[in-house]
Amino acid sequence: MRCSTLVEFFPVILSDDPRPIVESADPAAVRIAFAAHLSDGDLVVGAAETPTWASVEAGIENPTSTQVLDGEFYHRAYLVDGHDIDCDGWVSLAKNAYVWRSNELVLHVPARSA
Repeated sequence: MRCSTLVEFFPVILSDDPRPIVESADPAAVRIAFAAHLSDGDLVVGAAETPTWASVEAGIENPTSTQVLDGEFYHRAYLVDGHDIDCDGWVSLAKNAYVWRSNELVLHVPARSA
């Protein structure tokens, strides 16, 4: 049987803010994913949406360069309960609460790790 080795890699620089990620959450459990890939039970702990200035400059010189994003942890975690994507590409955490575009990157602790 052949296994796929395709892995999406998103380089992110996290702020040096001393706040804890989420009370009682293991920092090693934090993952990065597109908002569209969240699942019920995941804990959203932050976002990785803004390119670093160096990444923007590199992209101007070479459009194929890897984009590096700035990540930021939220003050509190948000539980995904009722994950849905509407016809315009907005993703919800809970029923009718559309908070992200489906292609935005979020920092989260998967339900199986929470």
